Amino acid sequence: MKRALFLSDNEFINDLYTVNLSTYVDTDLEIETDPHKIEERILTGSFDLLVTLSMIGEIDAGKSLIEISQKKNLPLIIIGEKSEVSNTPDVVTIPGNLNIQFFLRSAAKLLGVTAQDMANKEVGEYYPMALKVLIGLTEAPCDVFYKISKPGQKEEFSLVWSKGQPIDKKFDKFKDLKIFSLFIPSSERLSITNLVTTKISQKVKDKNLSQGDRLEAVESGFELMAQSLFSTEEIAEEVLEISNQCVEAIGEVLEVDSTLGELLQSMLNNKSRFIYMHSVLTTYVCHYLLKKIAWGSKEHIEKVSYVLFFHDMFLVPVYNDHADIKYEEDLIFSPDLNDAEKDIIINHAKEAGNALKSLPKCPLGVDTITTQHHGATNGIGFAMDPGDDVSPLAKVILIGEAFVDEFLKARDEGLEPNCKKIVSDLLERYTNKSYQKMSKHLETIKL
Repeated sequence: MKRALFLSDNEFINDLYTVNLSTYVDTDLEIETDPHKIEERILTGSFDLLVTLSMIGEIDAGKSLIEISQKKNLPLIIIGEKSEVSNTPDVVTIPGNLNIQFFLRSAAKLLGVTAQDMANKEVGEYYPMALKVLIGLTEAPCDVFYKISKPGQKEEFSLVWSKGQPIDKKFDKFKDLKIFSLFIPSSERLSITNLVTTKISQKVKDKNLSQGDRLEAVESGFELMAQSLFSTEEIAEEVLEISNQCVEAIGEVLEVDSTLGELLQSMLNNKSRFIYMHSVLTTYVCHYLLKKIAWGSKEHIEKVSYVLFFHDMFLVPVYNDHADIKYEEDLIFSPDLNDAEKDIIINHAKEAGNALKSLPKCPLGVDTITTQHHGATNGIGFAMDPGDDVSPLAKVILIGEAFVDEFLKARDEGLEPNCKKIVSDLLERYTNKSYQKMSKHLETIKL
């Protein structure tokens, strides 16, 4: 078994990384909480990998470890971006957002552990499956369980449906209780994902379905993609195909209904799925913009649709846990969110862009557009007054999202949104001429 040493004073992260590194990468993770003792531990021990939080109190832990890591020829992972040496060529930097899959992939690569090795080490008995993904199934594809967690007691998994049993009213009960995931046997994960993908694909491609039913299928595909993005390569291929079909379906639905009135109202009534609704409405606005802009093309429309299917997926768990909060700016400043959740929000554009780089057959350039969709070239944070250093299609998405935010906020207040007033606000906020030119096209949009 390989050995790694982790400099960290966060007990929760210590436990999380220790169990996952052991389970999936067959690596023993030892913990050192005192940065003053770390050098002695490294010099007297035998390790294959060093990991550290970017900061331990006021100490730049990443900077203090880089010299000794190079001296001992040990790879170094820095968790977080507060260190002076975070995001430099000599280290691997992982955003401090508890994305355990991203950490495991990076650690596995540095340790020489292959994807097949990792797949073979997946020994957890149960695997979470989003409730929304199961919505198109009439019967349970395998045994389905509900996790019962009680303080101080071992987790229990209670059988909800046996394989082949009709999915009954208990489904609605879980939904009403805002329980977003059930569990299936881990051994069934790939086959069930393939089955669900096929079902969603059939529904998305059914031209006889109503607009609402087709978009419900798209939403299921969105949940499947969000949940499975960092799984095995086989699943990545499957969910990439479903994403292509969903993007096409969104475009077709929006083309048919230019006003979106009924669709908008049904989405507003389902606030826990705000992130999906926001993506679809922004897709519509961006389609409109690209048809008005002289250089806009069908290829650009397809790329923007693709990006908007992916761009906010890392926010899904945060929205699931805080269904009463809608807008990203409200999430950032909410006292109900912990630091880890706020890190996810700050880094979600960067993480989504990185994720798309790893997907097979991903359309050219969509990773960069995704990374820059909030106006920051590195995908971190939200640019207050972005300039011309981001992709033109990232500018389109930024203006589209800003317009949708203002439109929905007016609806929230019981007002009839005034497109000219919204555009006027956008012109005050974004001073760059290219953003202003785009914004003016939206004065005549029908929503």
